[in-house]
This record gives sequence, C-alpha cells and structure tokens, in this order.
Amino acid sequence: MKSIISIAILSVLILSCSQDTRQTGIDSAESKHSEKDSLAELRDAYSYAILEYINASHETTTEIPDTLFIGKHDQFPEIDLPEQIAGWTIVVLTDAEYKIIAERRKHSEFINMIHTVNHNHWEFRLIAFYDYAHPQCDFWVYMTMDPQQMKFSTDSIRTDDLRSGK
Repeated sequence: MKSIISIAILSVLILSCSQDTRQTGIDSAESKHSEKDSLAELRDAYSYAILEYINASHETTTEIPDTLFIGKHDQFPEIDLPEQIAGWTIVVLTDAEYKIIAERRKHSEFINMIHTVNHNHWEFRLIAFYDYAHPQCDFWVYMTMDPQQMKFSTDSIRTDDLRSGK
C-alpha cells in the first residue's frame, strides 16, 4: 500500500514538473519574441532621434560633417544602428575609440545618447561634443510612437548651448 501511495505522489510530482517545464518553454519563447520586438523598437527610436538631431542641428550650417560618432556607454542598448542616416555615416564607438579618431580627424562630431520612455512617449538627450571638447550642446528630442503604425512623430525639440557665455 505504501508503494502505491509513493508511486502516486511521485507521479503527481513528475506531472507538475513537466507542466511547469512546458509552460516555462512557452514563456521563454514569448520573452525572446518580445525582447526582439523591443530591440527593434529601440533601434527605430534611436535612429529617429539621430535623424531629428541631424536635421535640426545642421539645417543652417554650410559645413556638414560626413560622419556622426555615437558613444557606446554603459547605458547604450545592444542595438545595431543603420550604417547611414540622412546621408551621414553612423559609427558607434567607445570613448577610448573616439579619442583615437578625434586625434586623427580635424573636425569630428561625437554624441552620447540617453533616453527615457513612458508608454509611447520618448525623451532623448543627445549630448554633443565637437573636436573632442567638453560637452557643448544638449539636444532634446521629445517624440511619440504610434503603436498602430509603429512610427514616431516629433512632439518638440529643444537645444541648450553648454558653452560658457552662450
């Protein structure tokens, strides 16, 4: 009789474990899918913010660099940005890598990006460095994502000049 009860308890444990494993497999697959979607959304959001930065910060400039260096810092997401945005080559570098580039190139533009998101409302801060100087400009992009079309629109843009006396 004890062996029958032991077998019954063991069977219940095995069945419950196998159900949990199957459920975990489903959750894991859904998690990977949603992670892939969120990385694509992050890539699109970063690309859109960069495009807004390029368009707004260089609309009156006649001398336009051909490359924009983006800082790869601890908070930068693991995303692959497009190689070009609005005709600019986009290069993601660590600070040490950029320092080497800045020593070789006379004029270079480097930005660090951070973002926050609340539902479909995104806020980007792009901190611009020119010729490896101290931060010279904070560029803010406020945007909204239409979840139906998966497209971004700009709510507003703000620029703060960080150079003393400006």
